[in-house]
Amino acid sequence: MKKKINVAKENNKPSTLGFVLERVHELERHGFTAECDERKITEEEFNKSLEWIVKNCEISKKYSINSYALKHVIENEIGHYIPNGAAIAAGIALGFECRLEGTGPNAEFKAEYTKEAKNRIKKMIIA
Repeated sequence: MKKKINVAKENNKPSTLGFVLERVHELERHGFTAECDERKITEEEFNKSLEWIVKNCEISKKYSINSYALKHVIENEIGHYIPNGAAIAAGIALGFECRLEGTGPNAEFKAEYTKEAKNRIKKMIIA
């Protein structure tokens, strides 16, 4: 069974990283994992993910974006590393419905890429 993760947005604005992490205790730097990594999701990683998702994703009726794929798309476009957990936290903070993907570290979002983002992603894949 896939576990759904829901965190209410604060005052109809994106939630902060702290707000998300206080409510989703199992979320770590690399996603939903039991691996212990002393490094935490940074505000910078979270904010860069948040900014990218705001501009390039929209709510959908079906689960169609995998967090691990999303993190790689964001990395490719901004030019530096983003942990899976930062992409997940940003999606949750924006109110996208989220569920765990099996027992692994990844999540799925009820979201889709904007038309412009889809076109850029296709070009990345072809290149």
